[in-house]
Amino acid sequence: MININKNSLKIIFVFSIAINCCFAVVAQAKGRALLIISELDARGVKELRPLYKGLEKLTWSIPSRMPLIDQIYFQQKLVTGIEASIEESQNSLIQMLRNPEIENLDLILGVHGLPDKIAFSDGSIETKTWVDSVKSKLNMNGDEIGLLKKLGFLYNLSCYGASHITSFLELGFQTVVGSRSVNANAEVEYPWVLQMLTLGSTVQAAFSKPNSDDWLNFADGPIRWLGRRQNSFLQETDSYKIIGGNTNYSILN
Repeated sequence: MININKNSLKIIFVFSIAINCCFAVVAQAKGRALLIISELDARGVKELRPLYKGLEKLTWSIPSRMPLIDQIYFQQKLVTGIEASIEESQNSLIQMLRNPEIENLDLILGVHGLPDKIAFSDGSIETKTWVDSVKSKLNMNGDEIGLLKKLGFLYNLSCYGASHITSFLELGFQTVVGSRSVNANAEVEYPWVLQMLTLGSTVQAAFSKPNSDDWLNFADGPIRWLGRRQNSFLQETDSYKIIGGNTNYSILN
């Protein structure tokens, strides 16, 4: 007869929960994919290019260091540098939408932004024009119109991302996040949000701390001060993220 004490039962219980959670996460991997478009260096202000180069690398390197990302997303694609052009960004999105194995597609957009505009390696474009071009490249009158239903979460790291929300929601994304003005807190917000999302948090819950006054004052305060000293666009810094669409969206659903 095998004797099992209470502590052993607790260990077995906790271990079984952990195993079940792992299986649950792995199960989510089927059909979910991630597209990362990251280009900051080519279009950045010359004096800030070293900073932008580091942030560009951060955009794609942080997810690669998170083990759960590989379990949640069975396919990941990175478009960066000169390849992150207007046309290639659209084609990459469409290519992944046309993949029959992909059921849900999330997008991390790490590019420069202006009110109602996003900038790629070859220039800026109105967000609505970019969206309309994606639609025109798809056979919207045929069976491809349904492909847009695959679009899930869009994490927009560009400045003035909130002004892009309506266009991206109209494209078909269920949830779109973007900053109110100049975005300057990616180095602290981005890793935190990705970690929270991979652990099952809703989008709203994942951004609750980064959107708090303490976090924003820490990240934005020095940048705004510098902007006032230089009388530059940096004084408009406001990294608070607006969430459009389904605020309770989870990448594990």
